[in-house]
Amino acid sequence: MSEQRDRQNQQQPDPERTQRQESQTHLGSGSHEQHLKRSQPSEQWQLYQEERRIELAQREAAVNKAVQFIYYLAGALGILLSLRIFLRLFGANPQNQFAIFIYKLSQPFVAPFNNLFQNPTFGENNIFEINALIAIGAYALVTWLVVRLIYVIWMPPD
Repeated sequence: MSEQRDRQNQQQPDPERTQRQESQTHLGSGSHEQHLKRSQPSEQWQLYQEERRIELAQREAAVNKAVQFIYYLAGALGILLSLRIFLRLFGANPQNQFAIFIYKLSQPFVAPFNNLFQNPTFGENNIFEINALIAIGAYALVTWLVVRLIYVIWMPPD
């Protein structure tokens, strides 16, 4: 009985084998090559895509340079305001030329925040400038918003 089943199985065609044979037959013919040629993009389309990629890479490089410059300026401003806080907190001599230079240079950036809070004093010349600290945070937030806006405007969505 098992011999009869084996003979029947041998006589029935294997669907996977038949499918493989058919696909091999089609591979040998030119229809598959023609299908590949039709599915490949034209040279003009490839050229357009490459030009587009180059344009996007150049735009991205320019935007990144602008963002780096903005972060550099914001970092320099943060350092300047931190120096002001440090000098005032540790009671630097207000007659010292370096202290005068830092105070005068940082004054326009602290001016919008003057009188927002009263600055606590410790001793004769030690002042903790809360307003300068708030200015650092505000300028950092504005910097972040400007950078996000630049990315939204000049960077294409992925």
